[in-house]
Amino acid sequence: LNDRKTICYGSADACRTIHDSNSELTEICRKVAKAVNLKRHMVGKGISEEPKYLYLPGDVEGHRGLDGRYYMVDLQRLFPAEGQFKIAWGVVISMDVSKPLNLYKLKKNREDGLPENQEVSDLLGEDVDWSSMRFPEVIVSSYSSNDEKTPVNTRATSLLSKTTRGKTLIIAGEKRQTLYCHLRGELVKDNKTKPVSSDVFMRFGAHDREKHEKEVSDLTQKLRDTVIPDFTDWLVKHPSSIISAFHLPALMHRHGINMRYLGRLYMLVPDRSTRLKYNIIGFQMLARVIKGLLQAKLRTENVESKEKCKELIVDFFNLVLGKGKDTDNFWNITMPVQLLLKYGPFGFRFEPGDNMNFRFILGHVSLFDMMQQYTGLKFHEDAAEKIAKLQGDGVNVPCSTDDTTTGPLSVKDLLSIDVLVKRIDVRSRVLPFIEEVVASGEDKDKEMVYSESNRSDMLNISNEKRISMLENHLELVKECIGENSEECAACVFKLADAYSVAGEHQKALGLTIQSFGILKICNEVHGEILYGCVYLLGLILERQDNSEAALEVYKLLLDKLQSLYDSLHDVNSASPFSTVLIRNILKLSQSSDHDASSDDDSEDIKALKERKVALQGVFCDNNINEHRLVLDFLSFRGLSGQKYTFSSVFDEEFLAQL
Repeated sequence: LNDRKTICYGSADACRTIHDSNSELTEICRKVAKAVNLKRHMVGKGISEEPKYLYLPGDVEGHRGLDGRYYMVDLQRLFPAEGQFKIAWGVVISMDVSKPLNLYKLKKNREDGLPENQEVSDLLGEDVDWSSMRFPEVIVSSYSSNDEKTPVNTRATSLLSKTTRGKTLIIAGEKRQTLYCHLRGELVKDNKTKPVSSDVFMRFGAHDREKHEKEVSDLTQKLRDTVIPDFTDWLVKHPSSIISAFHLPALMHRHGINMRYLGRLYMLVPDRSTRLKYNIIGFQMLARVIKGLLQAKLRTENVESKEKCKELIVDFFNLVLGKGKDTDNFWNITMPVQLLLKYGPFGFRFEPGDNMNFRFILGHVSLFDMMQQYTGLKFHEDAAEKIAKLQGDGVNVPCSTDDTTTGPLSVKDLLSIDVLVKRIDVRSRVLPFIEEVVASGEDKDKEMVYSESNRSDMLNISNEKRISMLENHLELVKECIGENSEECAACVFKLADAYSVAGEHQKALGLTIQSFGILKICNEVHGEILYGCVYLLGLILERQDNSEAALEVYKLLLDKLQSLYDSLHDVNSASPFSTVLIRNILKLSQSSDHDASSDDDSEDIKALKERKVALQGVFCDNNINEHRLVLDFLSFRGLSGQKYTFSSVFDEEFLAQL
């Protein structure tokens, strides 16, 4: 590419010069805009000498490369900003420790994203001589009294690690959210009757500003008042649809909901839905706050060596998971403030009697596992035992009176620090396009339109048509993603399932062998794909009336699941997958020589029955559609992020048995 010679759409200089000189590329952009529900709008009014109408954001760059191909650059602002950025949000910490934390809206000045001085005076008191402190990361600034005679605010002092007096205002002001705080494409696309402008709230999109801003504001209100409540109601009615806390982001994104609305979900879920409210939504809220605090600590400290970095990491883990005054202050002061600052602007509030001390609800070991998962850190396997021993296995204990914090971990426990790179999820971007093309019968070179239609399930169409669609799907996956990819393996297994339903069991088993061969070639595979494929093999064997082999597959899979999710003995963190497996094992055991209804049940069968009874308190297992559940796994929905090599999960003896 050459900026001056090859650019023919958009702008490379903040819309001072706007390009639209290639009719073929303009037509491509029109099709893309129509597919994702974006409107043609004027760009550059008041900035460029020649403003133009564009379909995509004004600051994208469309190039006809020196190789004759078309390239689009800087598409991060493809969808419009949410548009509530004239407000700064602050938490007031009063002197009275019995008073709850309150969140306030304040008018924000344009220069630094912080509240107007008068707004601060109105909150702290007109007669208070206040000053502000700036902080480099999570907390942007605080406002408190300058008067030395004013009593020390103990909660604020603990939070800020600096002596703070009087009522204190904490601000997490952010600047230029229009560049990153956007509506999701799924929401925009679903708003079929009203296309919106990509450049709403941007200076170079000022033409028809009021009209564009109202359209996006109405869509944002629809998200808050309709989409999120409807999604929450669905979650509450179908608890088995969410497999684990790691499943939630994919599910929210499919419904067009940003993760910043986790707090809104939390508020809407009734307290009786304990697992959903705390172990799923609360888990995600905590994970994101804790990861942000650790990242801020590492960025702001002067880290001179790897050993110093390790010390800071272990100190932070001990602060979160230890015992003592500092740990109590972290959970009673720092965490509630951070939760309010992060999720309060999007609907989260504390209510009287709220128990937000998640460490006792979720358990310290679960928190430890979560912190490793979200930070890329790996500790020695004995570390979890140390934490459980220190905390009395998660028993809720009163706040410590000791001024020191006892930490269970040492630097020696930290084995590795992996870099977590956030990449665009190609699966979630590419597969829906493939499914839409296959389902519509369009040639892959024709216009591809994103679809939410769950066509990978394909449970409500004839099996003959399903086989035909899956075969076409498989060819496109091979071409677009690769023959030796986990996506291809999952697609082959879905095709095997379709042939099995049609009664062609030998062909189905041949395809399962082919799929396992692909998985062995893959370097690393998502755990759910491995387990989903093996589970589908069990279903195929059942349909063949090979109950003995199916039973062995299900038993193996139940044992392996513990390495993917939290302990299956912990009812609140179990997967509905385990419920389905237990149900199938008991069913097959009852139909075999082992009569599960007799008094001579084996210890294993008795244990399974007890676990099934316990899990029924969490999942109404009769409402779990295991076929849809496994196909969701194979469609890459609800992946936990954990990957394994095939040989690390299934040994050669098991493969030989297959």
